[in-house]
Amino acid sequence: MTDPVRAFVGCLLDLGASRRVTECARAFRKSATQAGWQARFVPPPNLHITLRFLGELDPGLTAPVADAMRSVAAQSEPMKLLLGALAAFGEPAAPRVVYVDLRRGRELLSAARETLDARLAELGIEPENKPFAPHLTLARVREATTPLGSLGVVGVDGVQATVSELTLWRSDLTRPGAEHHVLARATLGQARAPAR
Repeated sequence: MTDPVRAFVGCLLDLGASRRVTECARAFRKSATQAGWQARFVPPPNLHITLRFLGELDPGLTAPVADAMRSVAAQSEPMKLLLGALAAFGEPAAPRVVYVDLRRGRELLSAARETLDARLAELGIEPENKPFAPHLTLARVREATTPLGSLGVVGVDGVQATVSELTLWRSDLTRPGAEHHVLARATLGQARAPAR
């Protein structure tokens, strides 16, 4: 029997915005480490917005999921986003996840997510039971010794970003952290062949 594939559909930002987020992530990591935070920091190549986490997929479903993603991408235009400040999930004194928030563009991502959910439901993949909150995760925190705001990290608030494609990734959990491998890509506004 073939092992299930841990997978998700997400999107990358354009190169310019990605560089700004990477700079912010490195500054955050340096400041948090110096302050004694215990966290698992997301490597720059893994910085993305998750559109839909799929969990453990039957390998036979990866091609139909990729087709569903392409169908959604073909109906969508490139998305213009406005990045926000650093924020955190969890209590202010004990953040669990630190991320870059979005000031504009949530509604575009939410519309794509709803359409994708409808396509996935046709494959028997049920929608998630939690609200969709698009963001770019920078770190998962085990222990924060100081408030996030005290780190003095200049975020990316007001940086414009463009999303021009959707990607289906396989996510392999390893000791150092998750490794993401592209299974398929789809350009917004047109279909694209799967990655080889």
